[in-house]
Amino acid sequence: MTSTVTTIKAVRDSDGTNGKPKREHGLAQLRATEARGLIRLVSEADYEGGEVLHALHELIYSNWDSASKAELEGLVAEVQICMQAADHYLLMLGSVIDEREDTSHEQQDQDDGDPQDLGEPPF
Repeated sequence: MTSTVTTIKAVRDSDGTNGKPKREHGLAQLRATEARGLIRLVSEADYEGGEVLHALHELIYSNWDSASKAELEGLVAEVQICMQAADHYLLMLGSVIDEREDTSHEQQDQDDGDPQDLGEPPF
């Protein structure tokens, strides 16, 4: 005699946030992909700028007398460009986030149309 066991899994129709079925395609998915790409670019620009900044720091502290003005200026410019790129990508990410539909019930109840007060800056 053979015995078989059938396992049945529950199927979720929604993403658990607002009862609507989670869409697999469309503008929301495009924006999510865009946000992931932009945060990667922000991180990469920050990392690369940090690496060049480290090289500039080492050059200033270890070889100040032998470093050429052009070499120092070139490194400073490269760090600035990396930081500008990171800033640019971060602003773009902010725009993507601004366009995002808020799916949290708490935020919808508290949203009065005013920007959120983030308090004092940490510095």
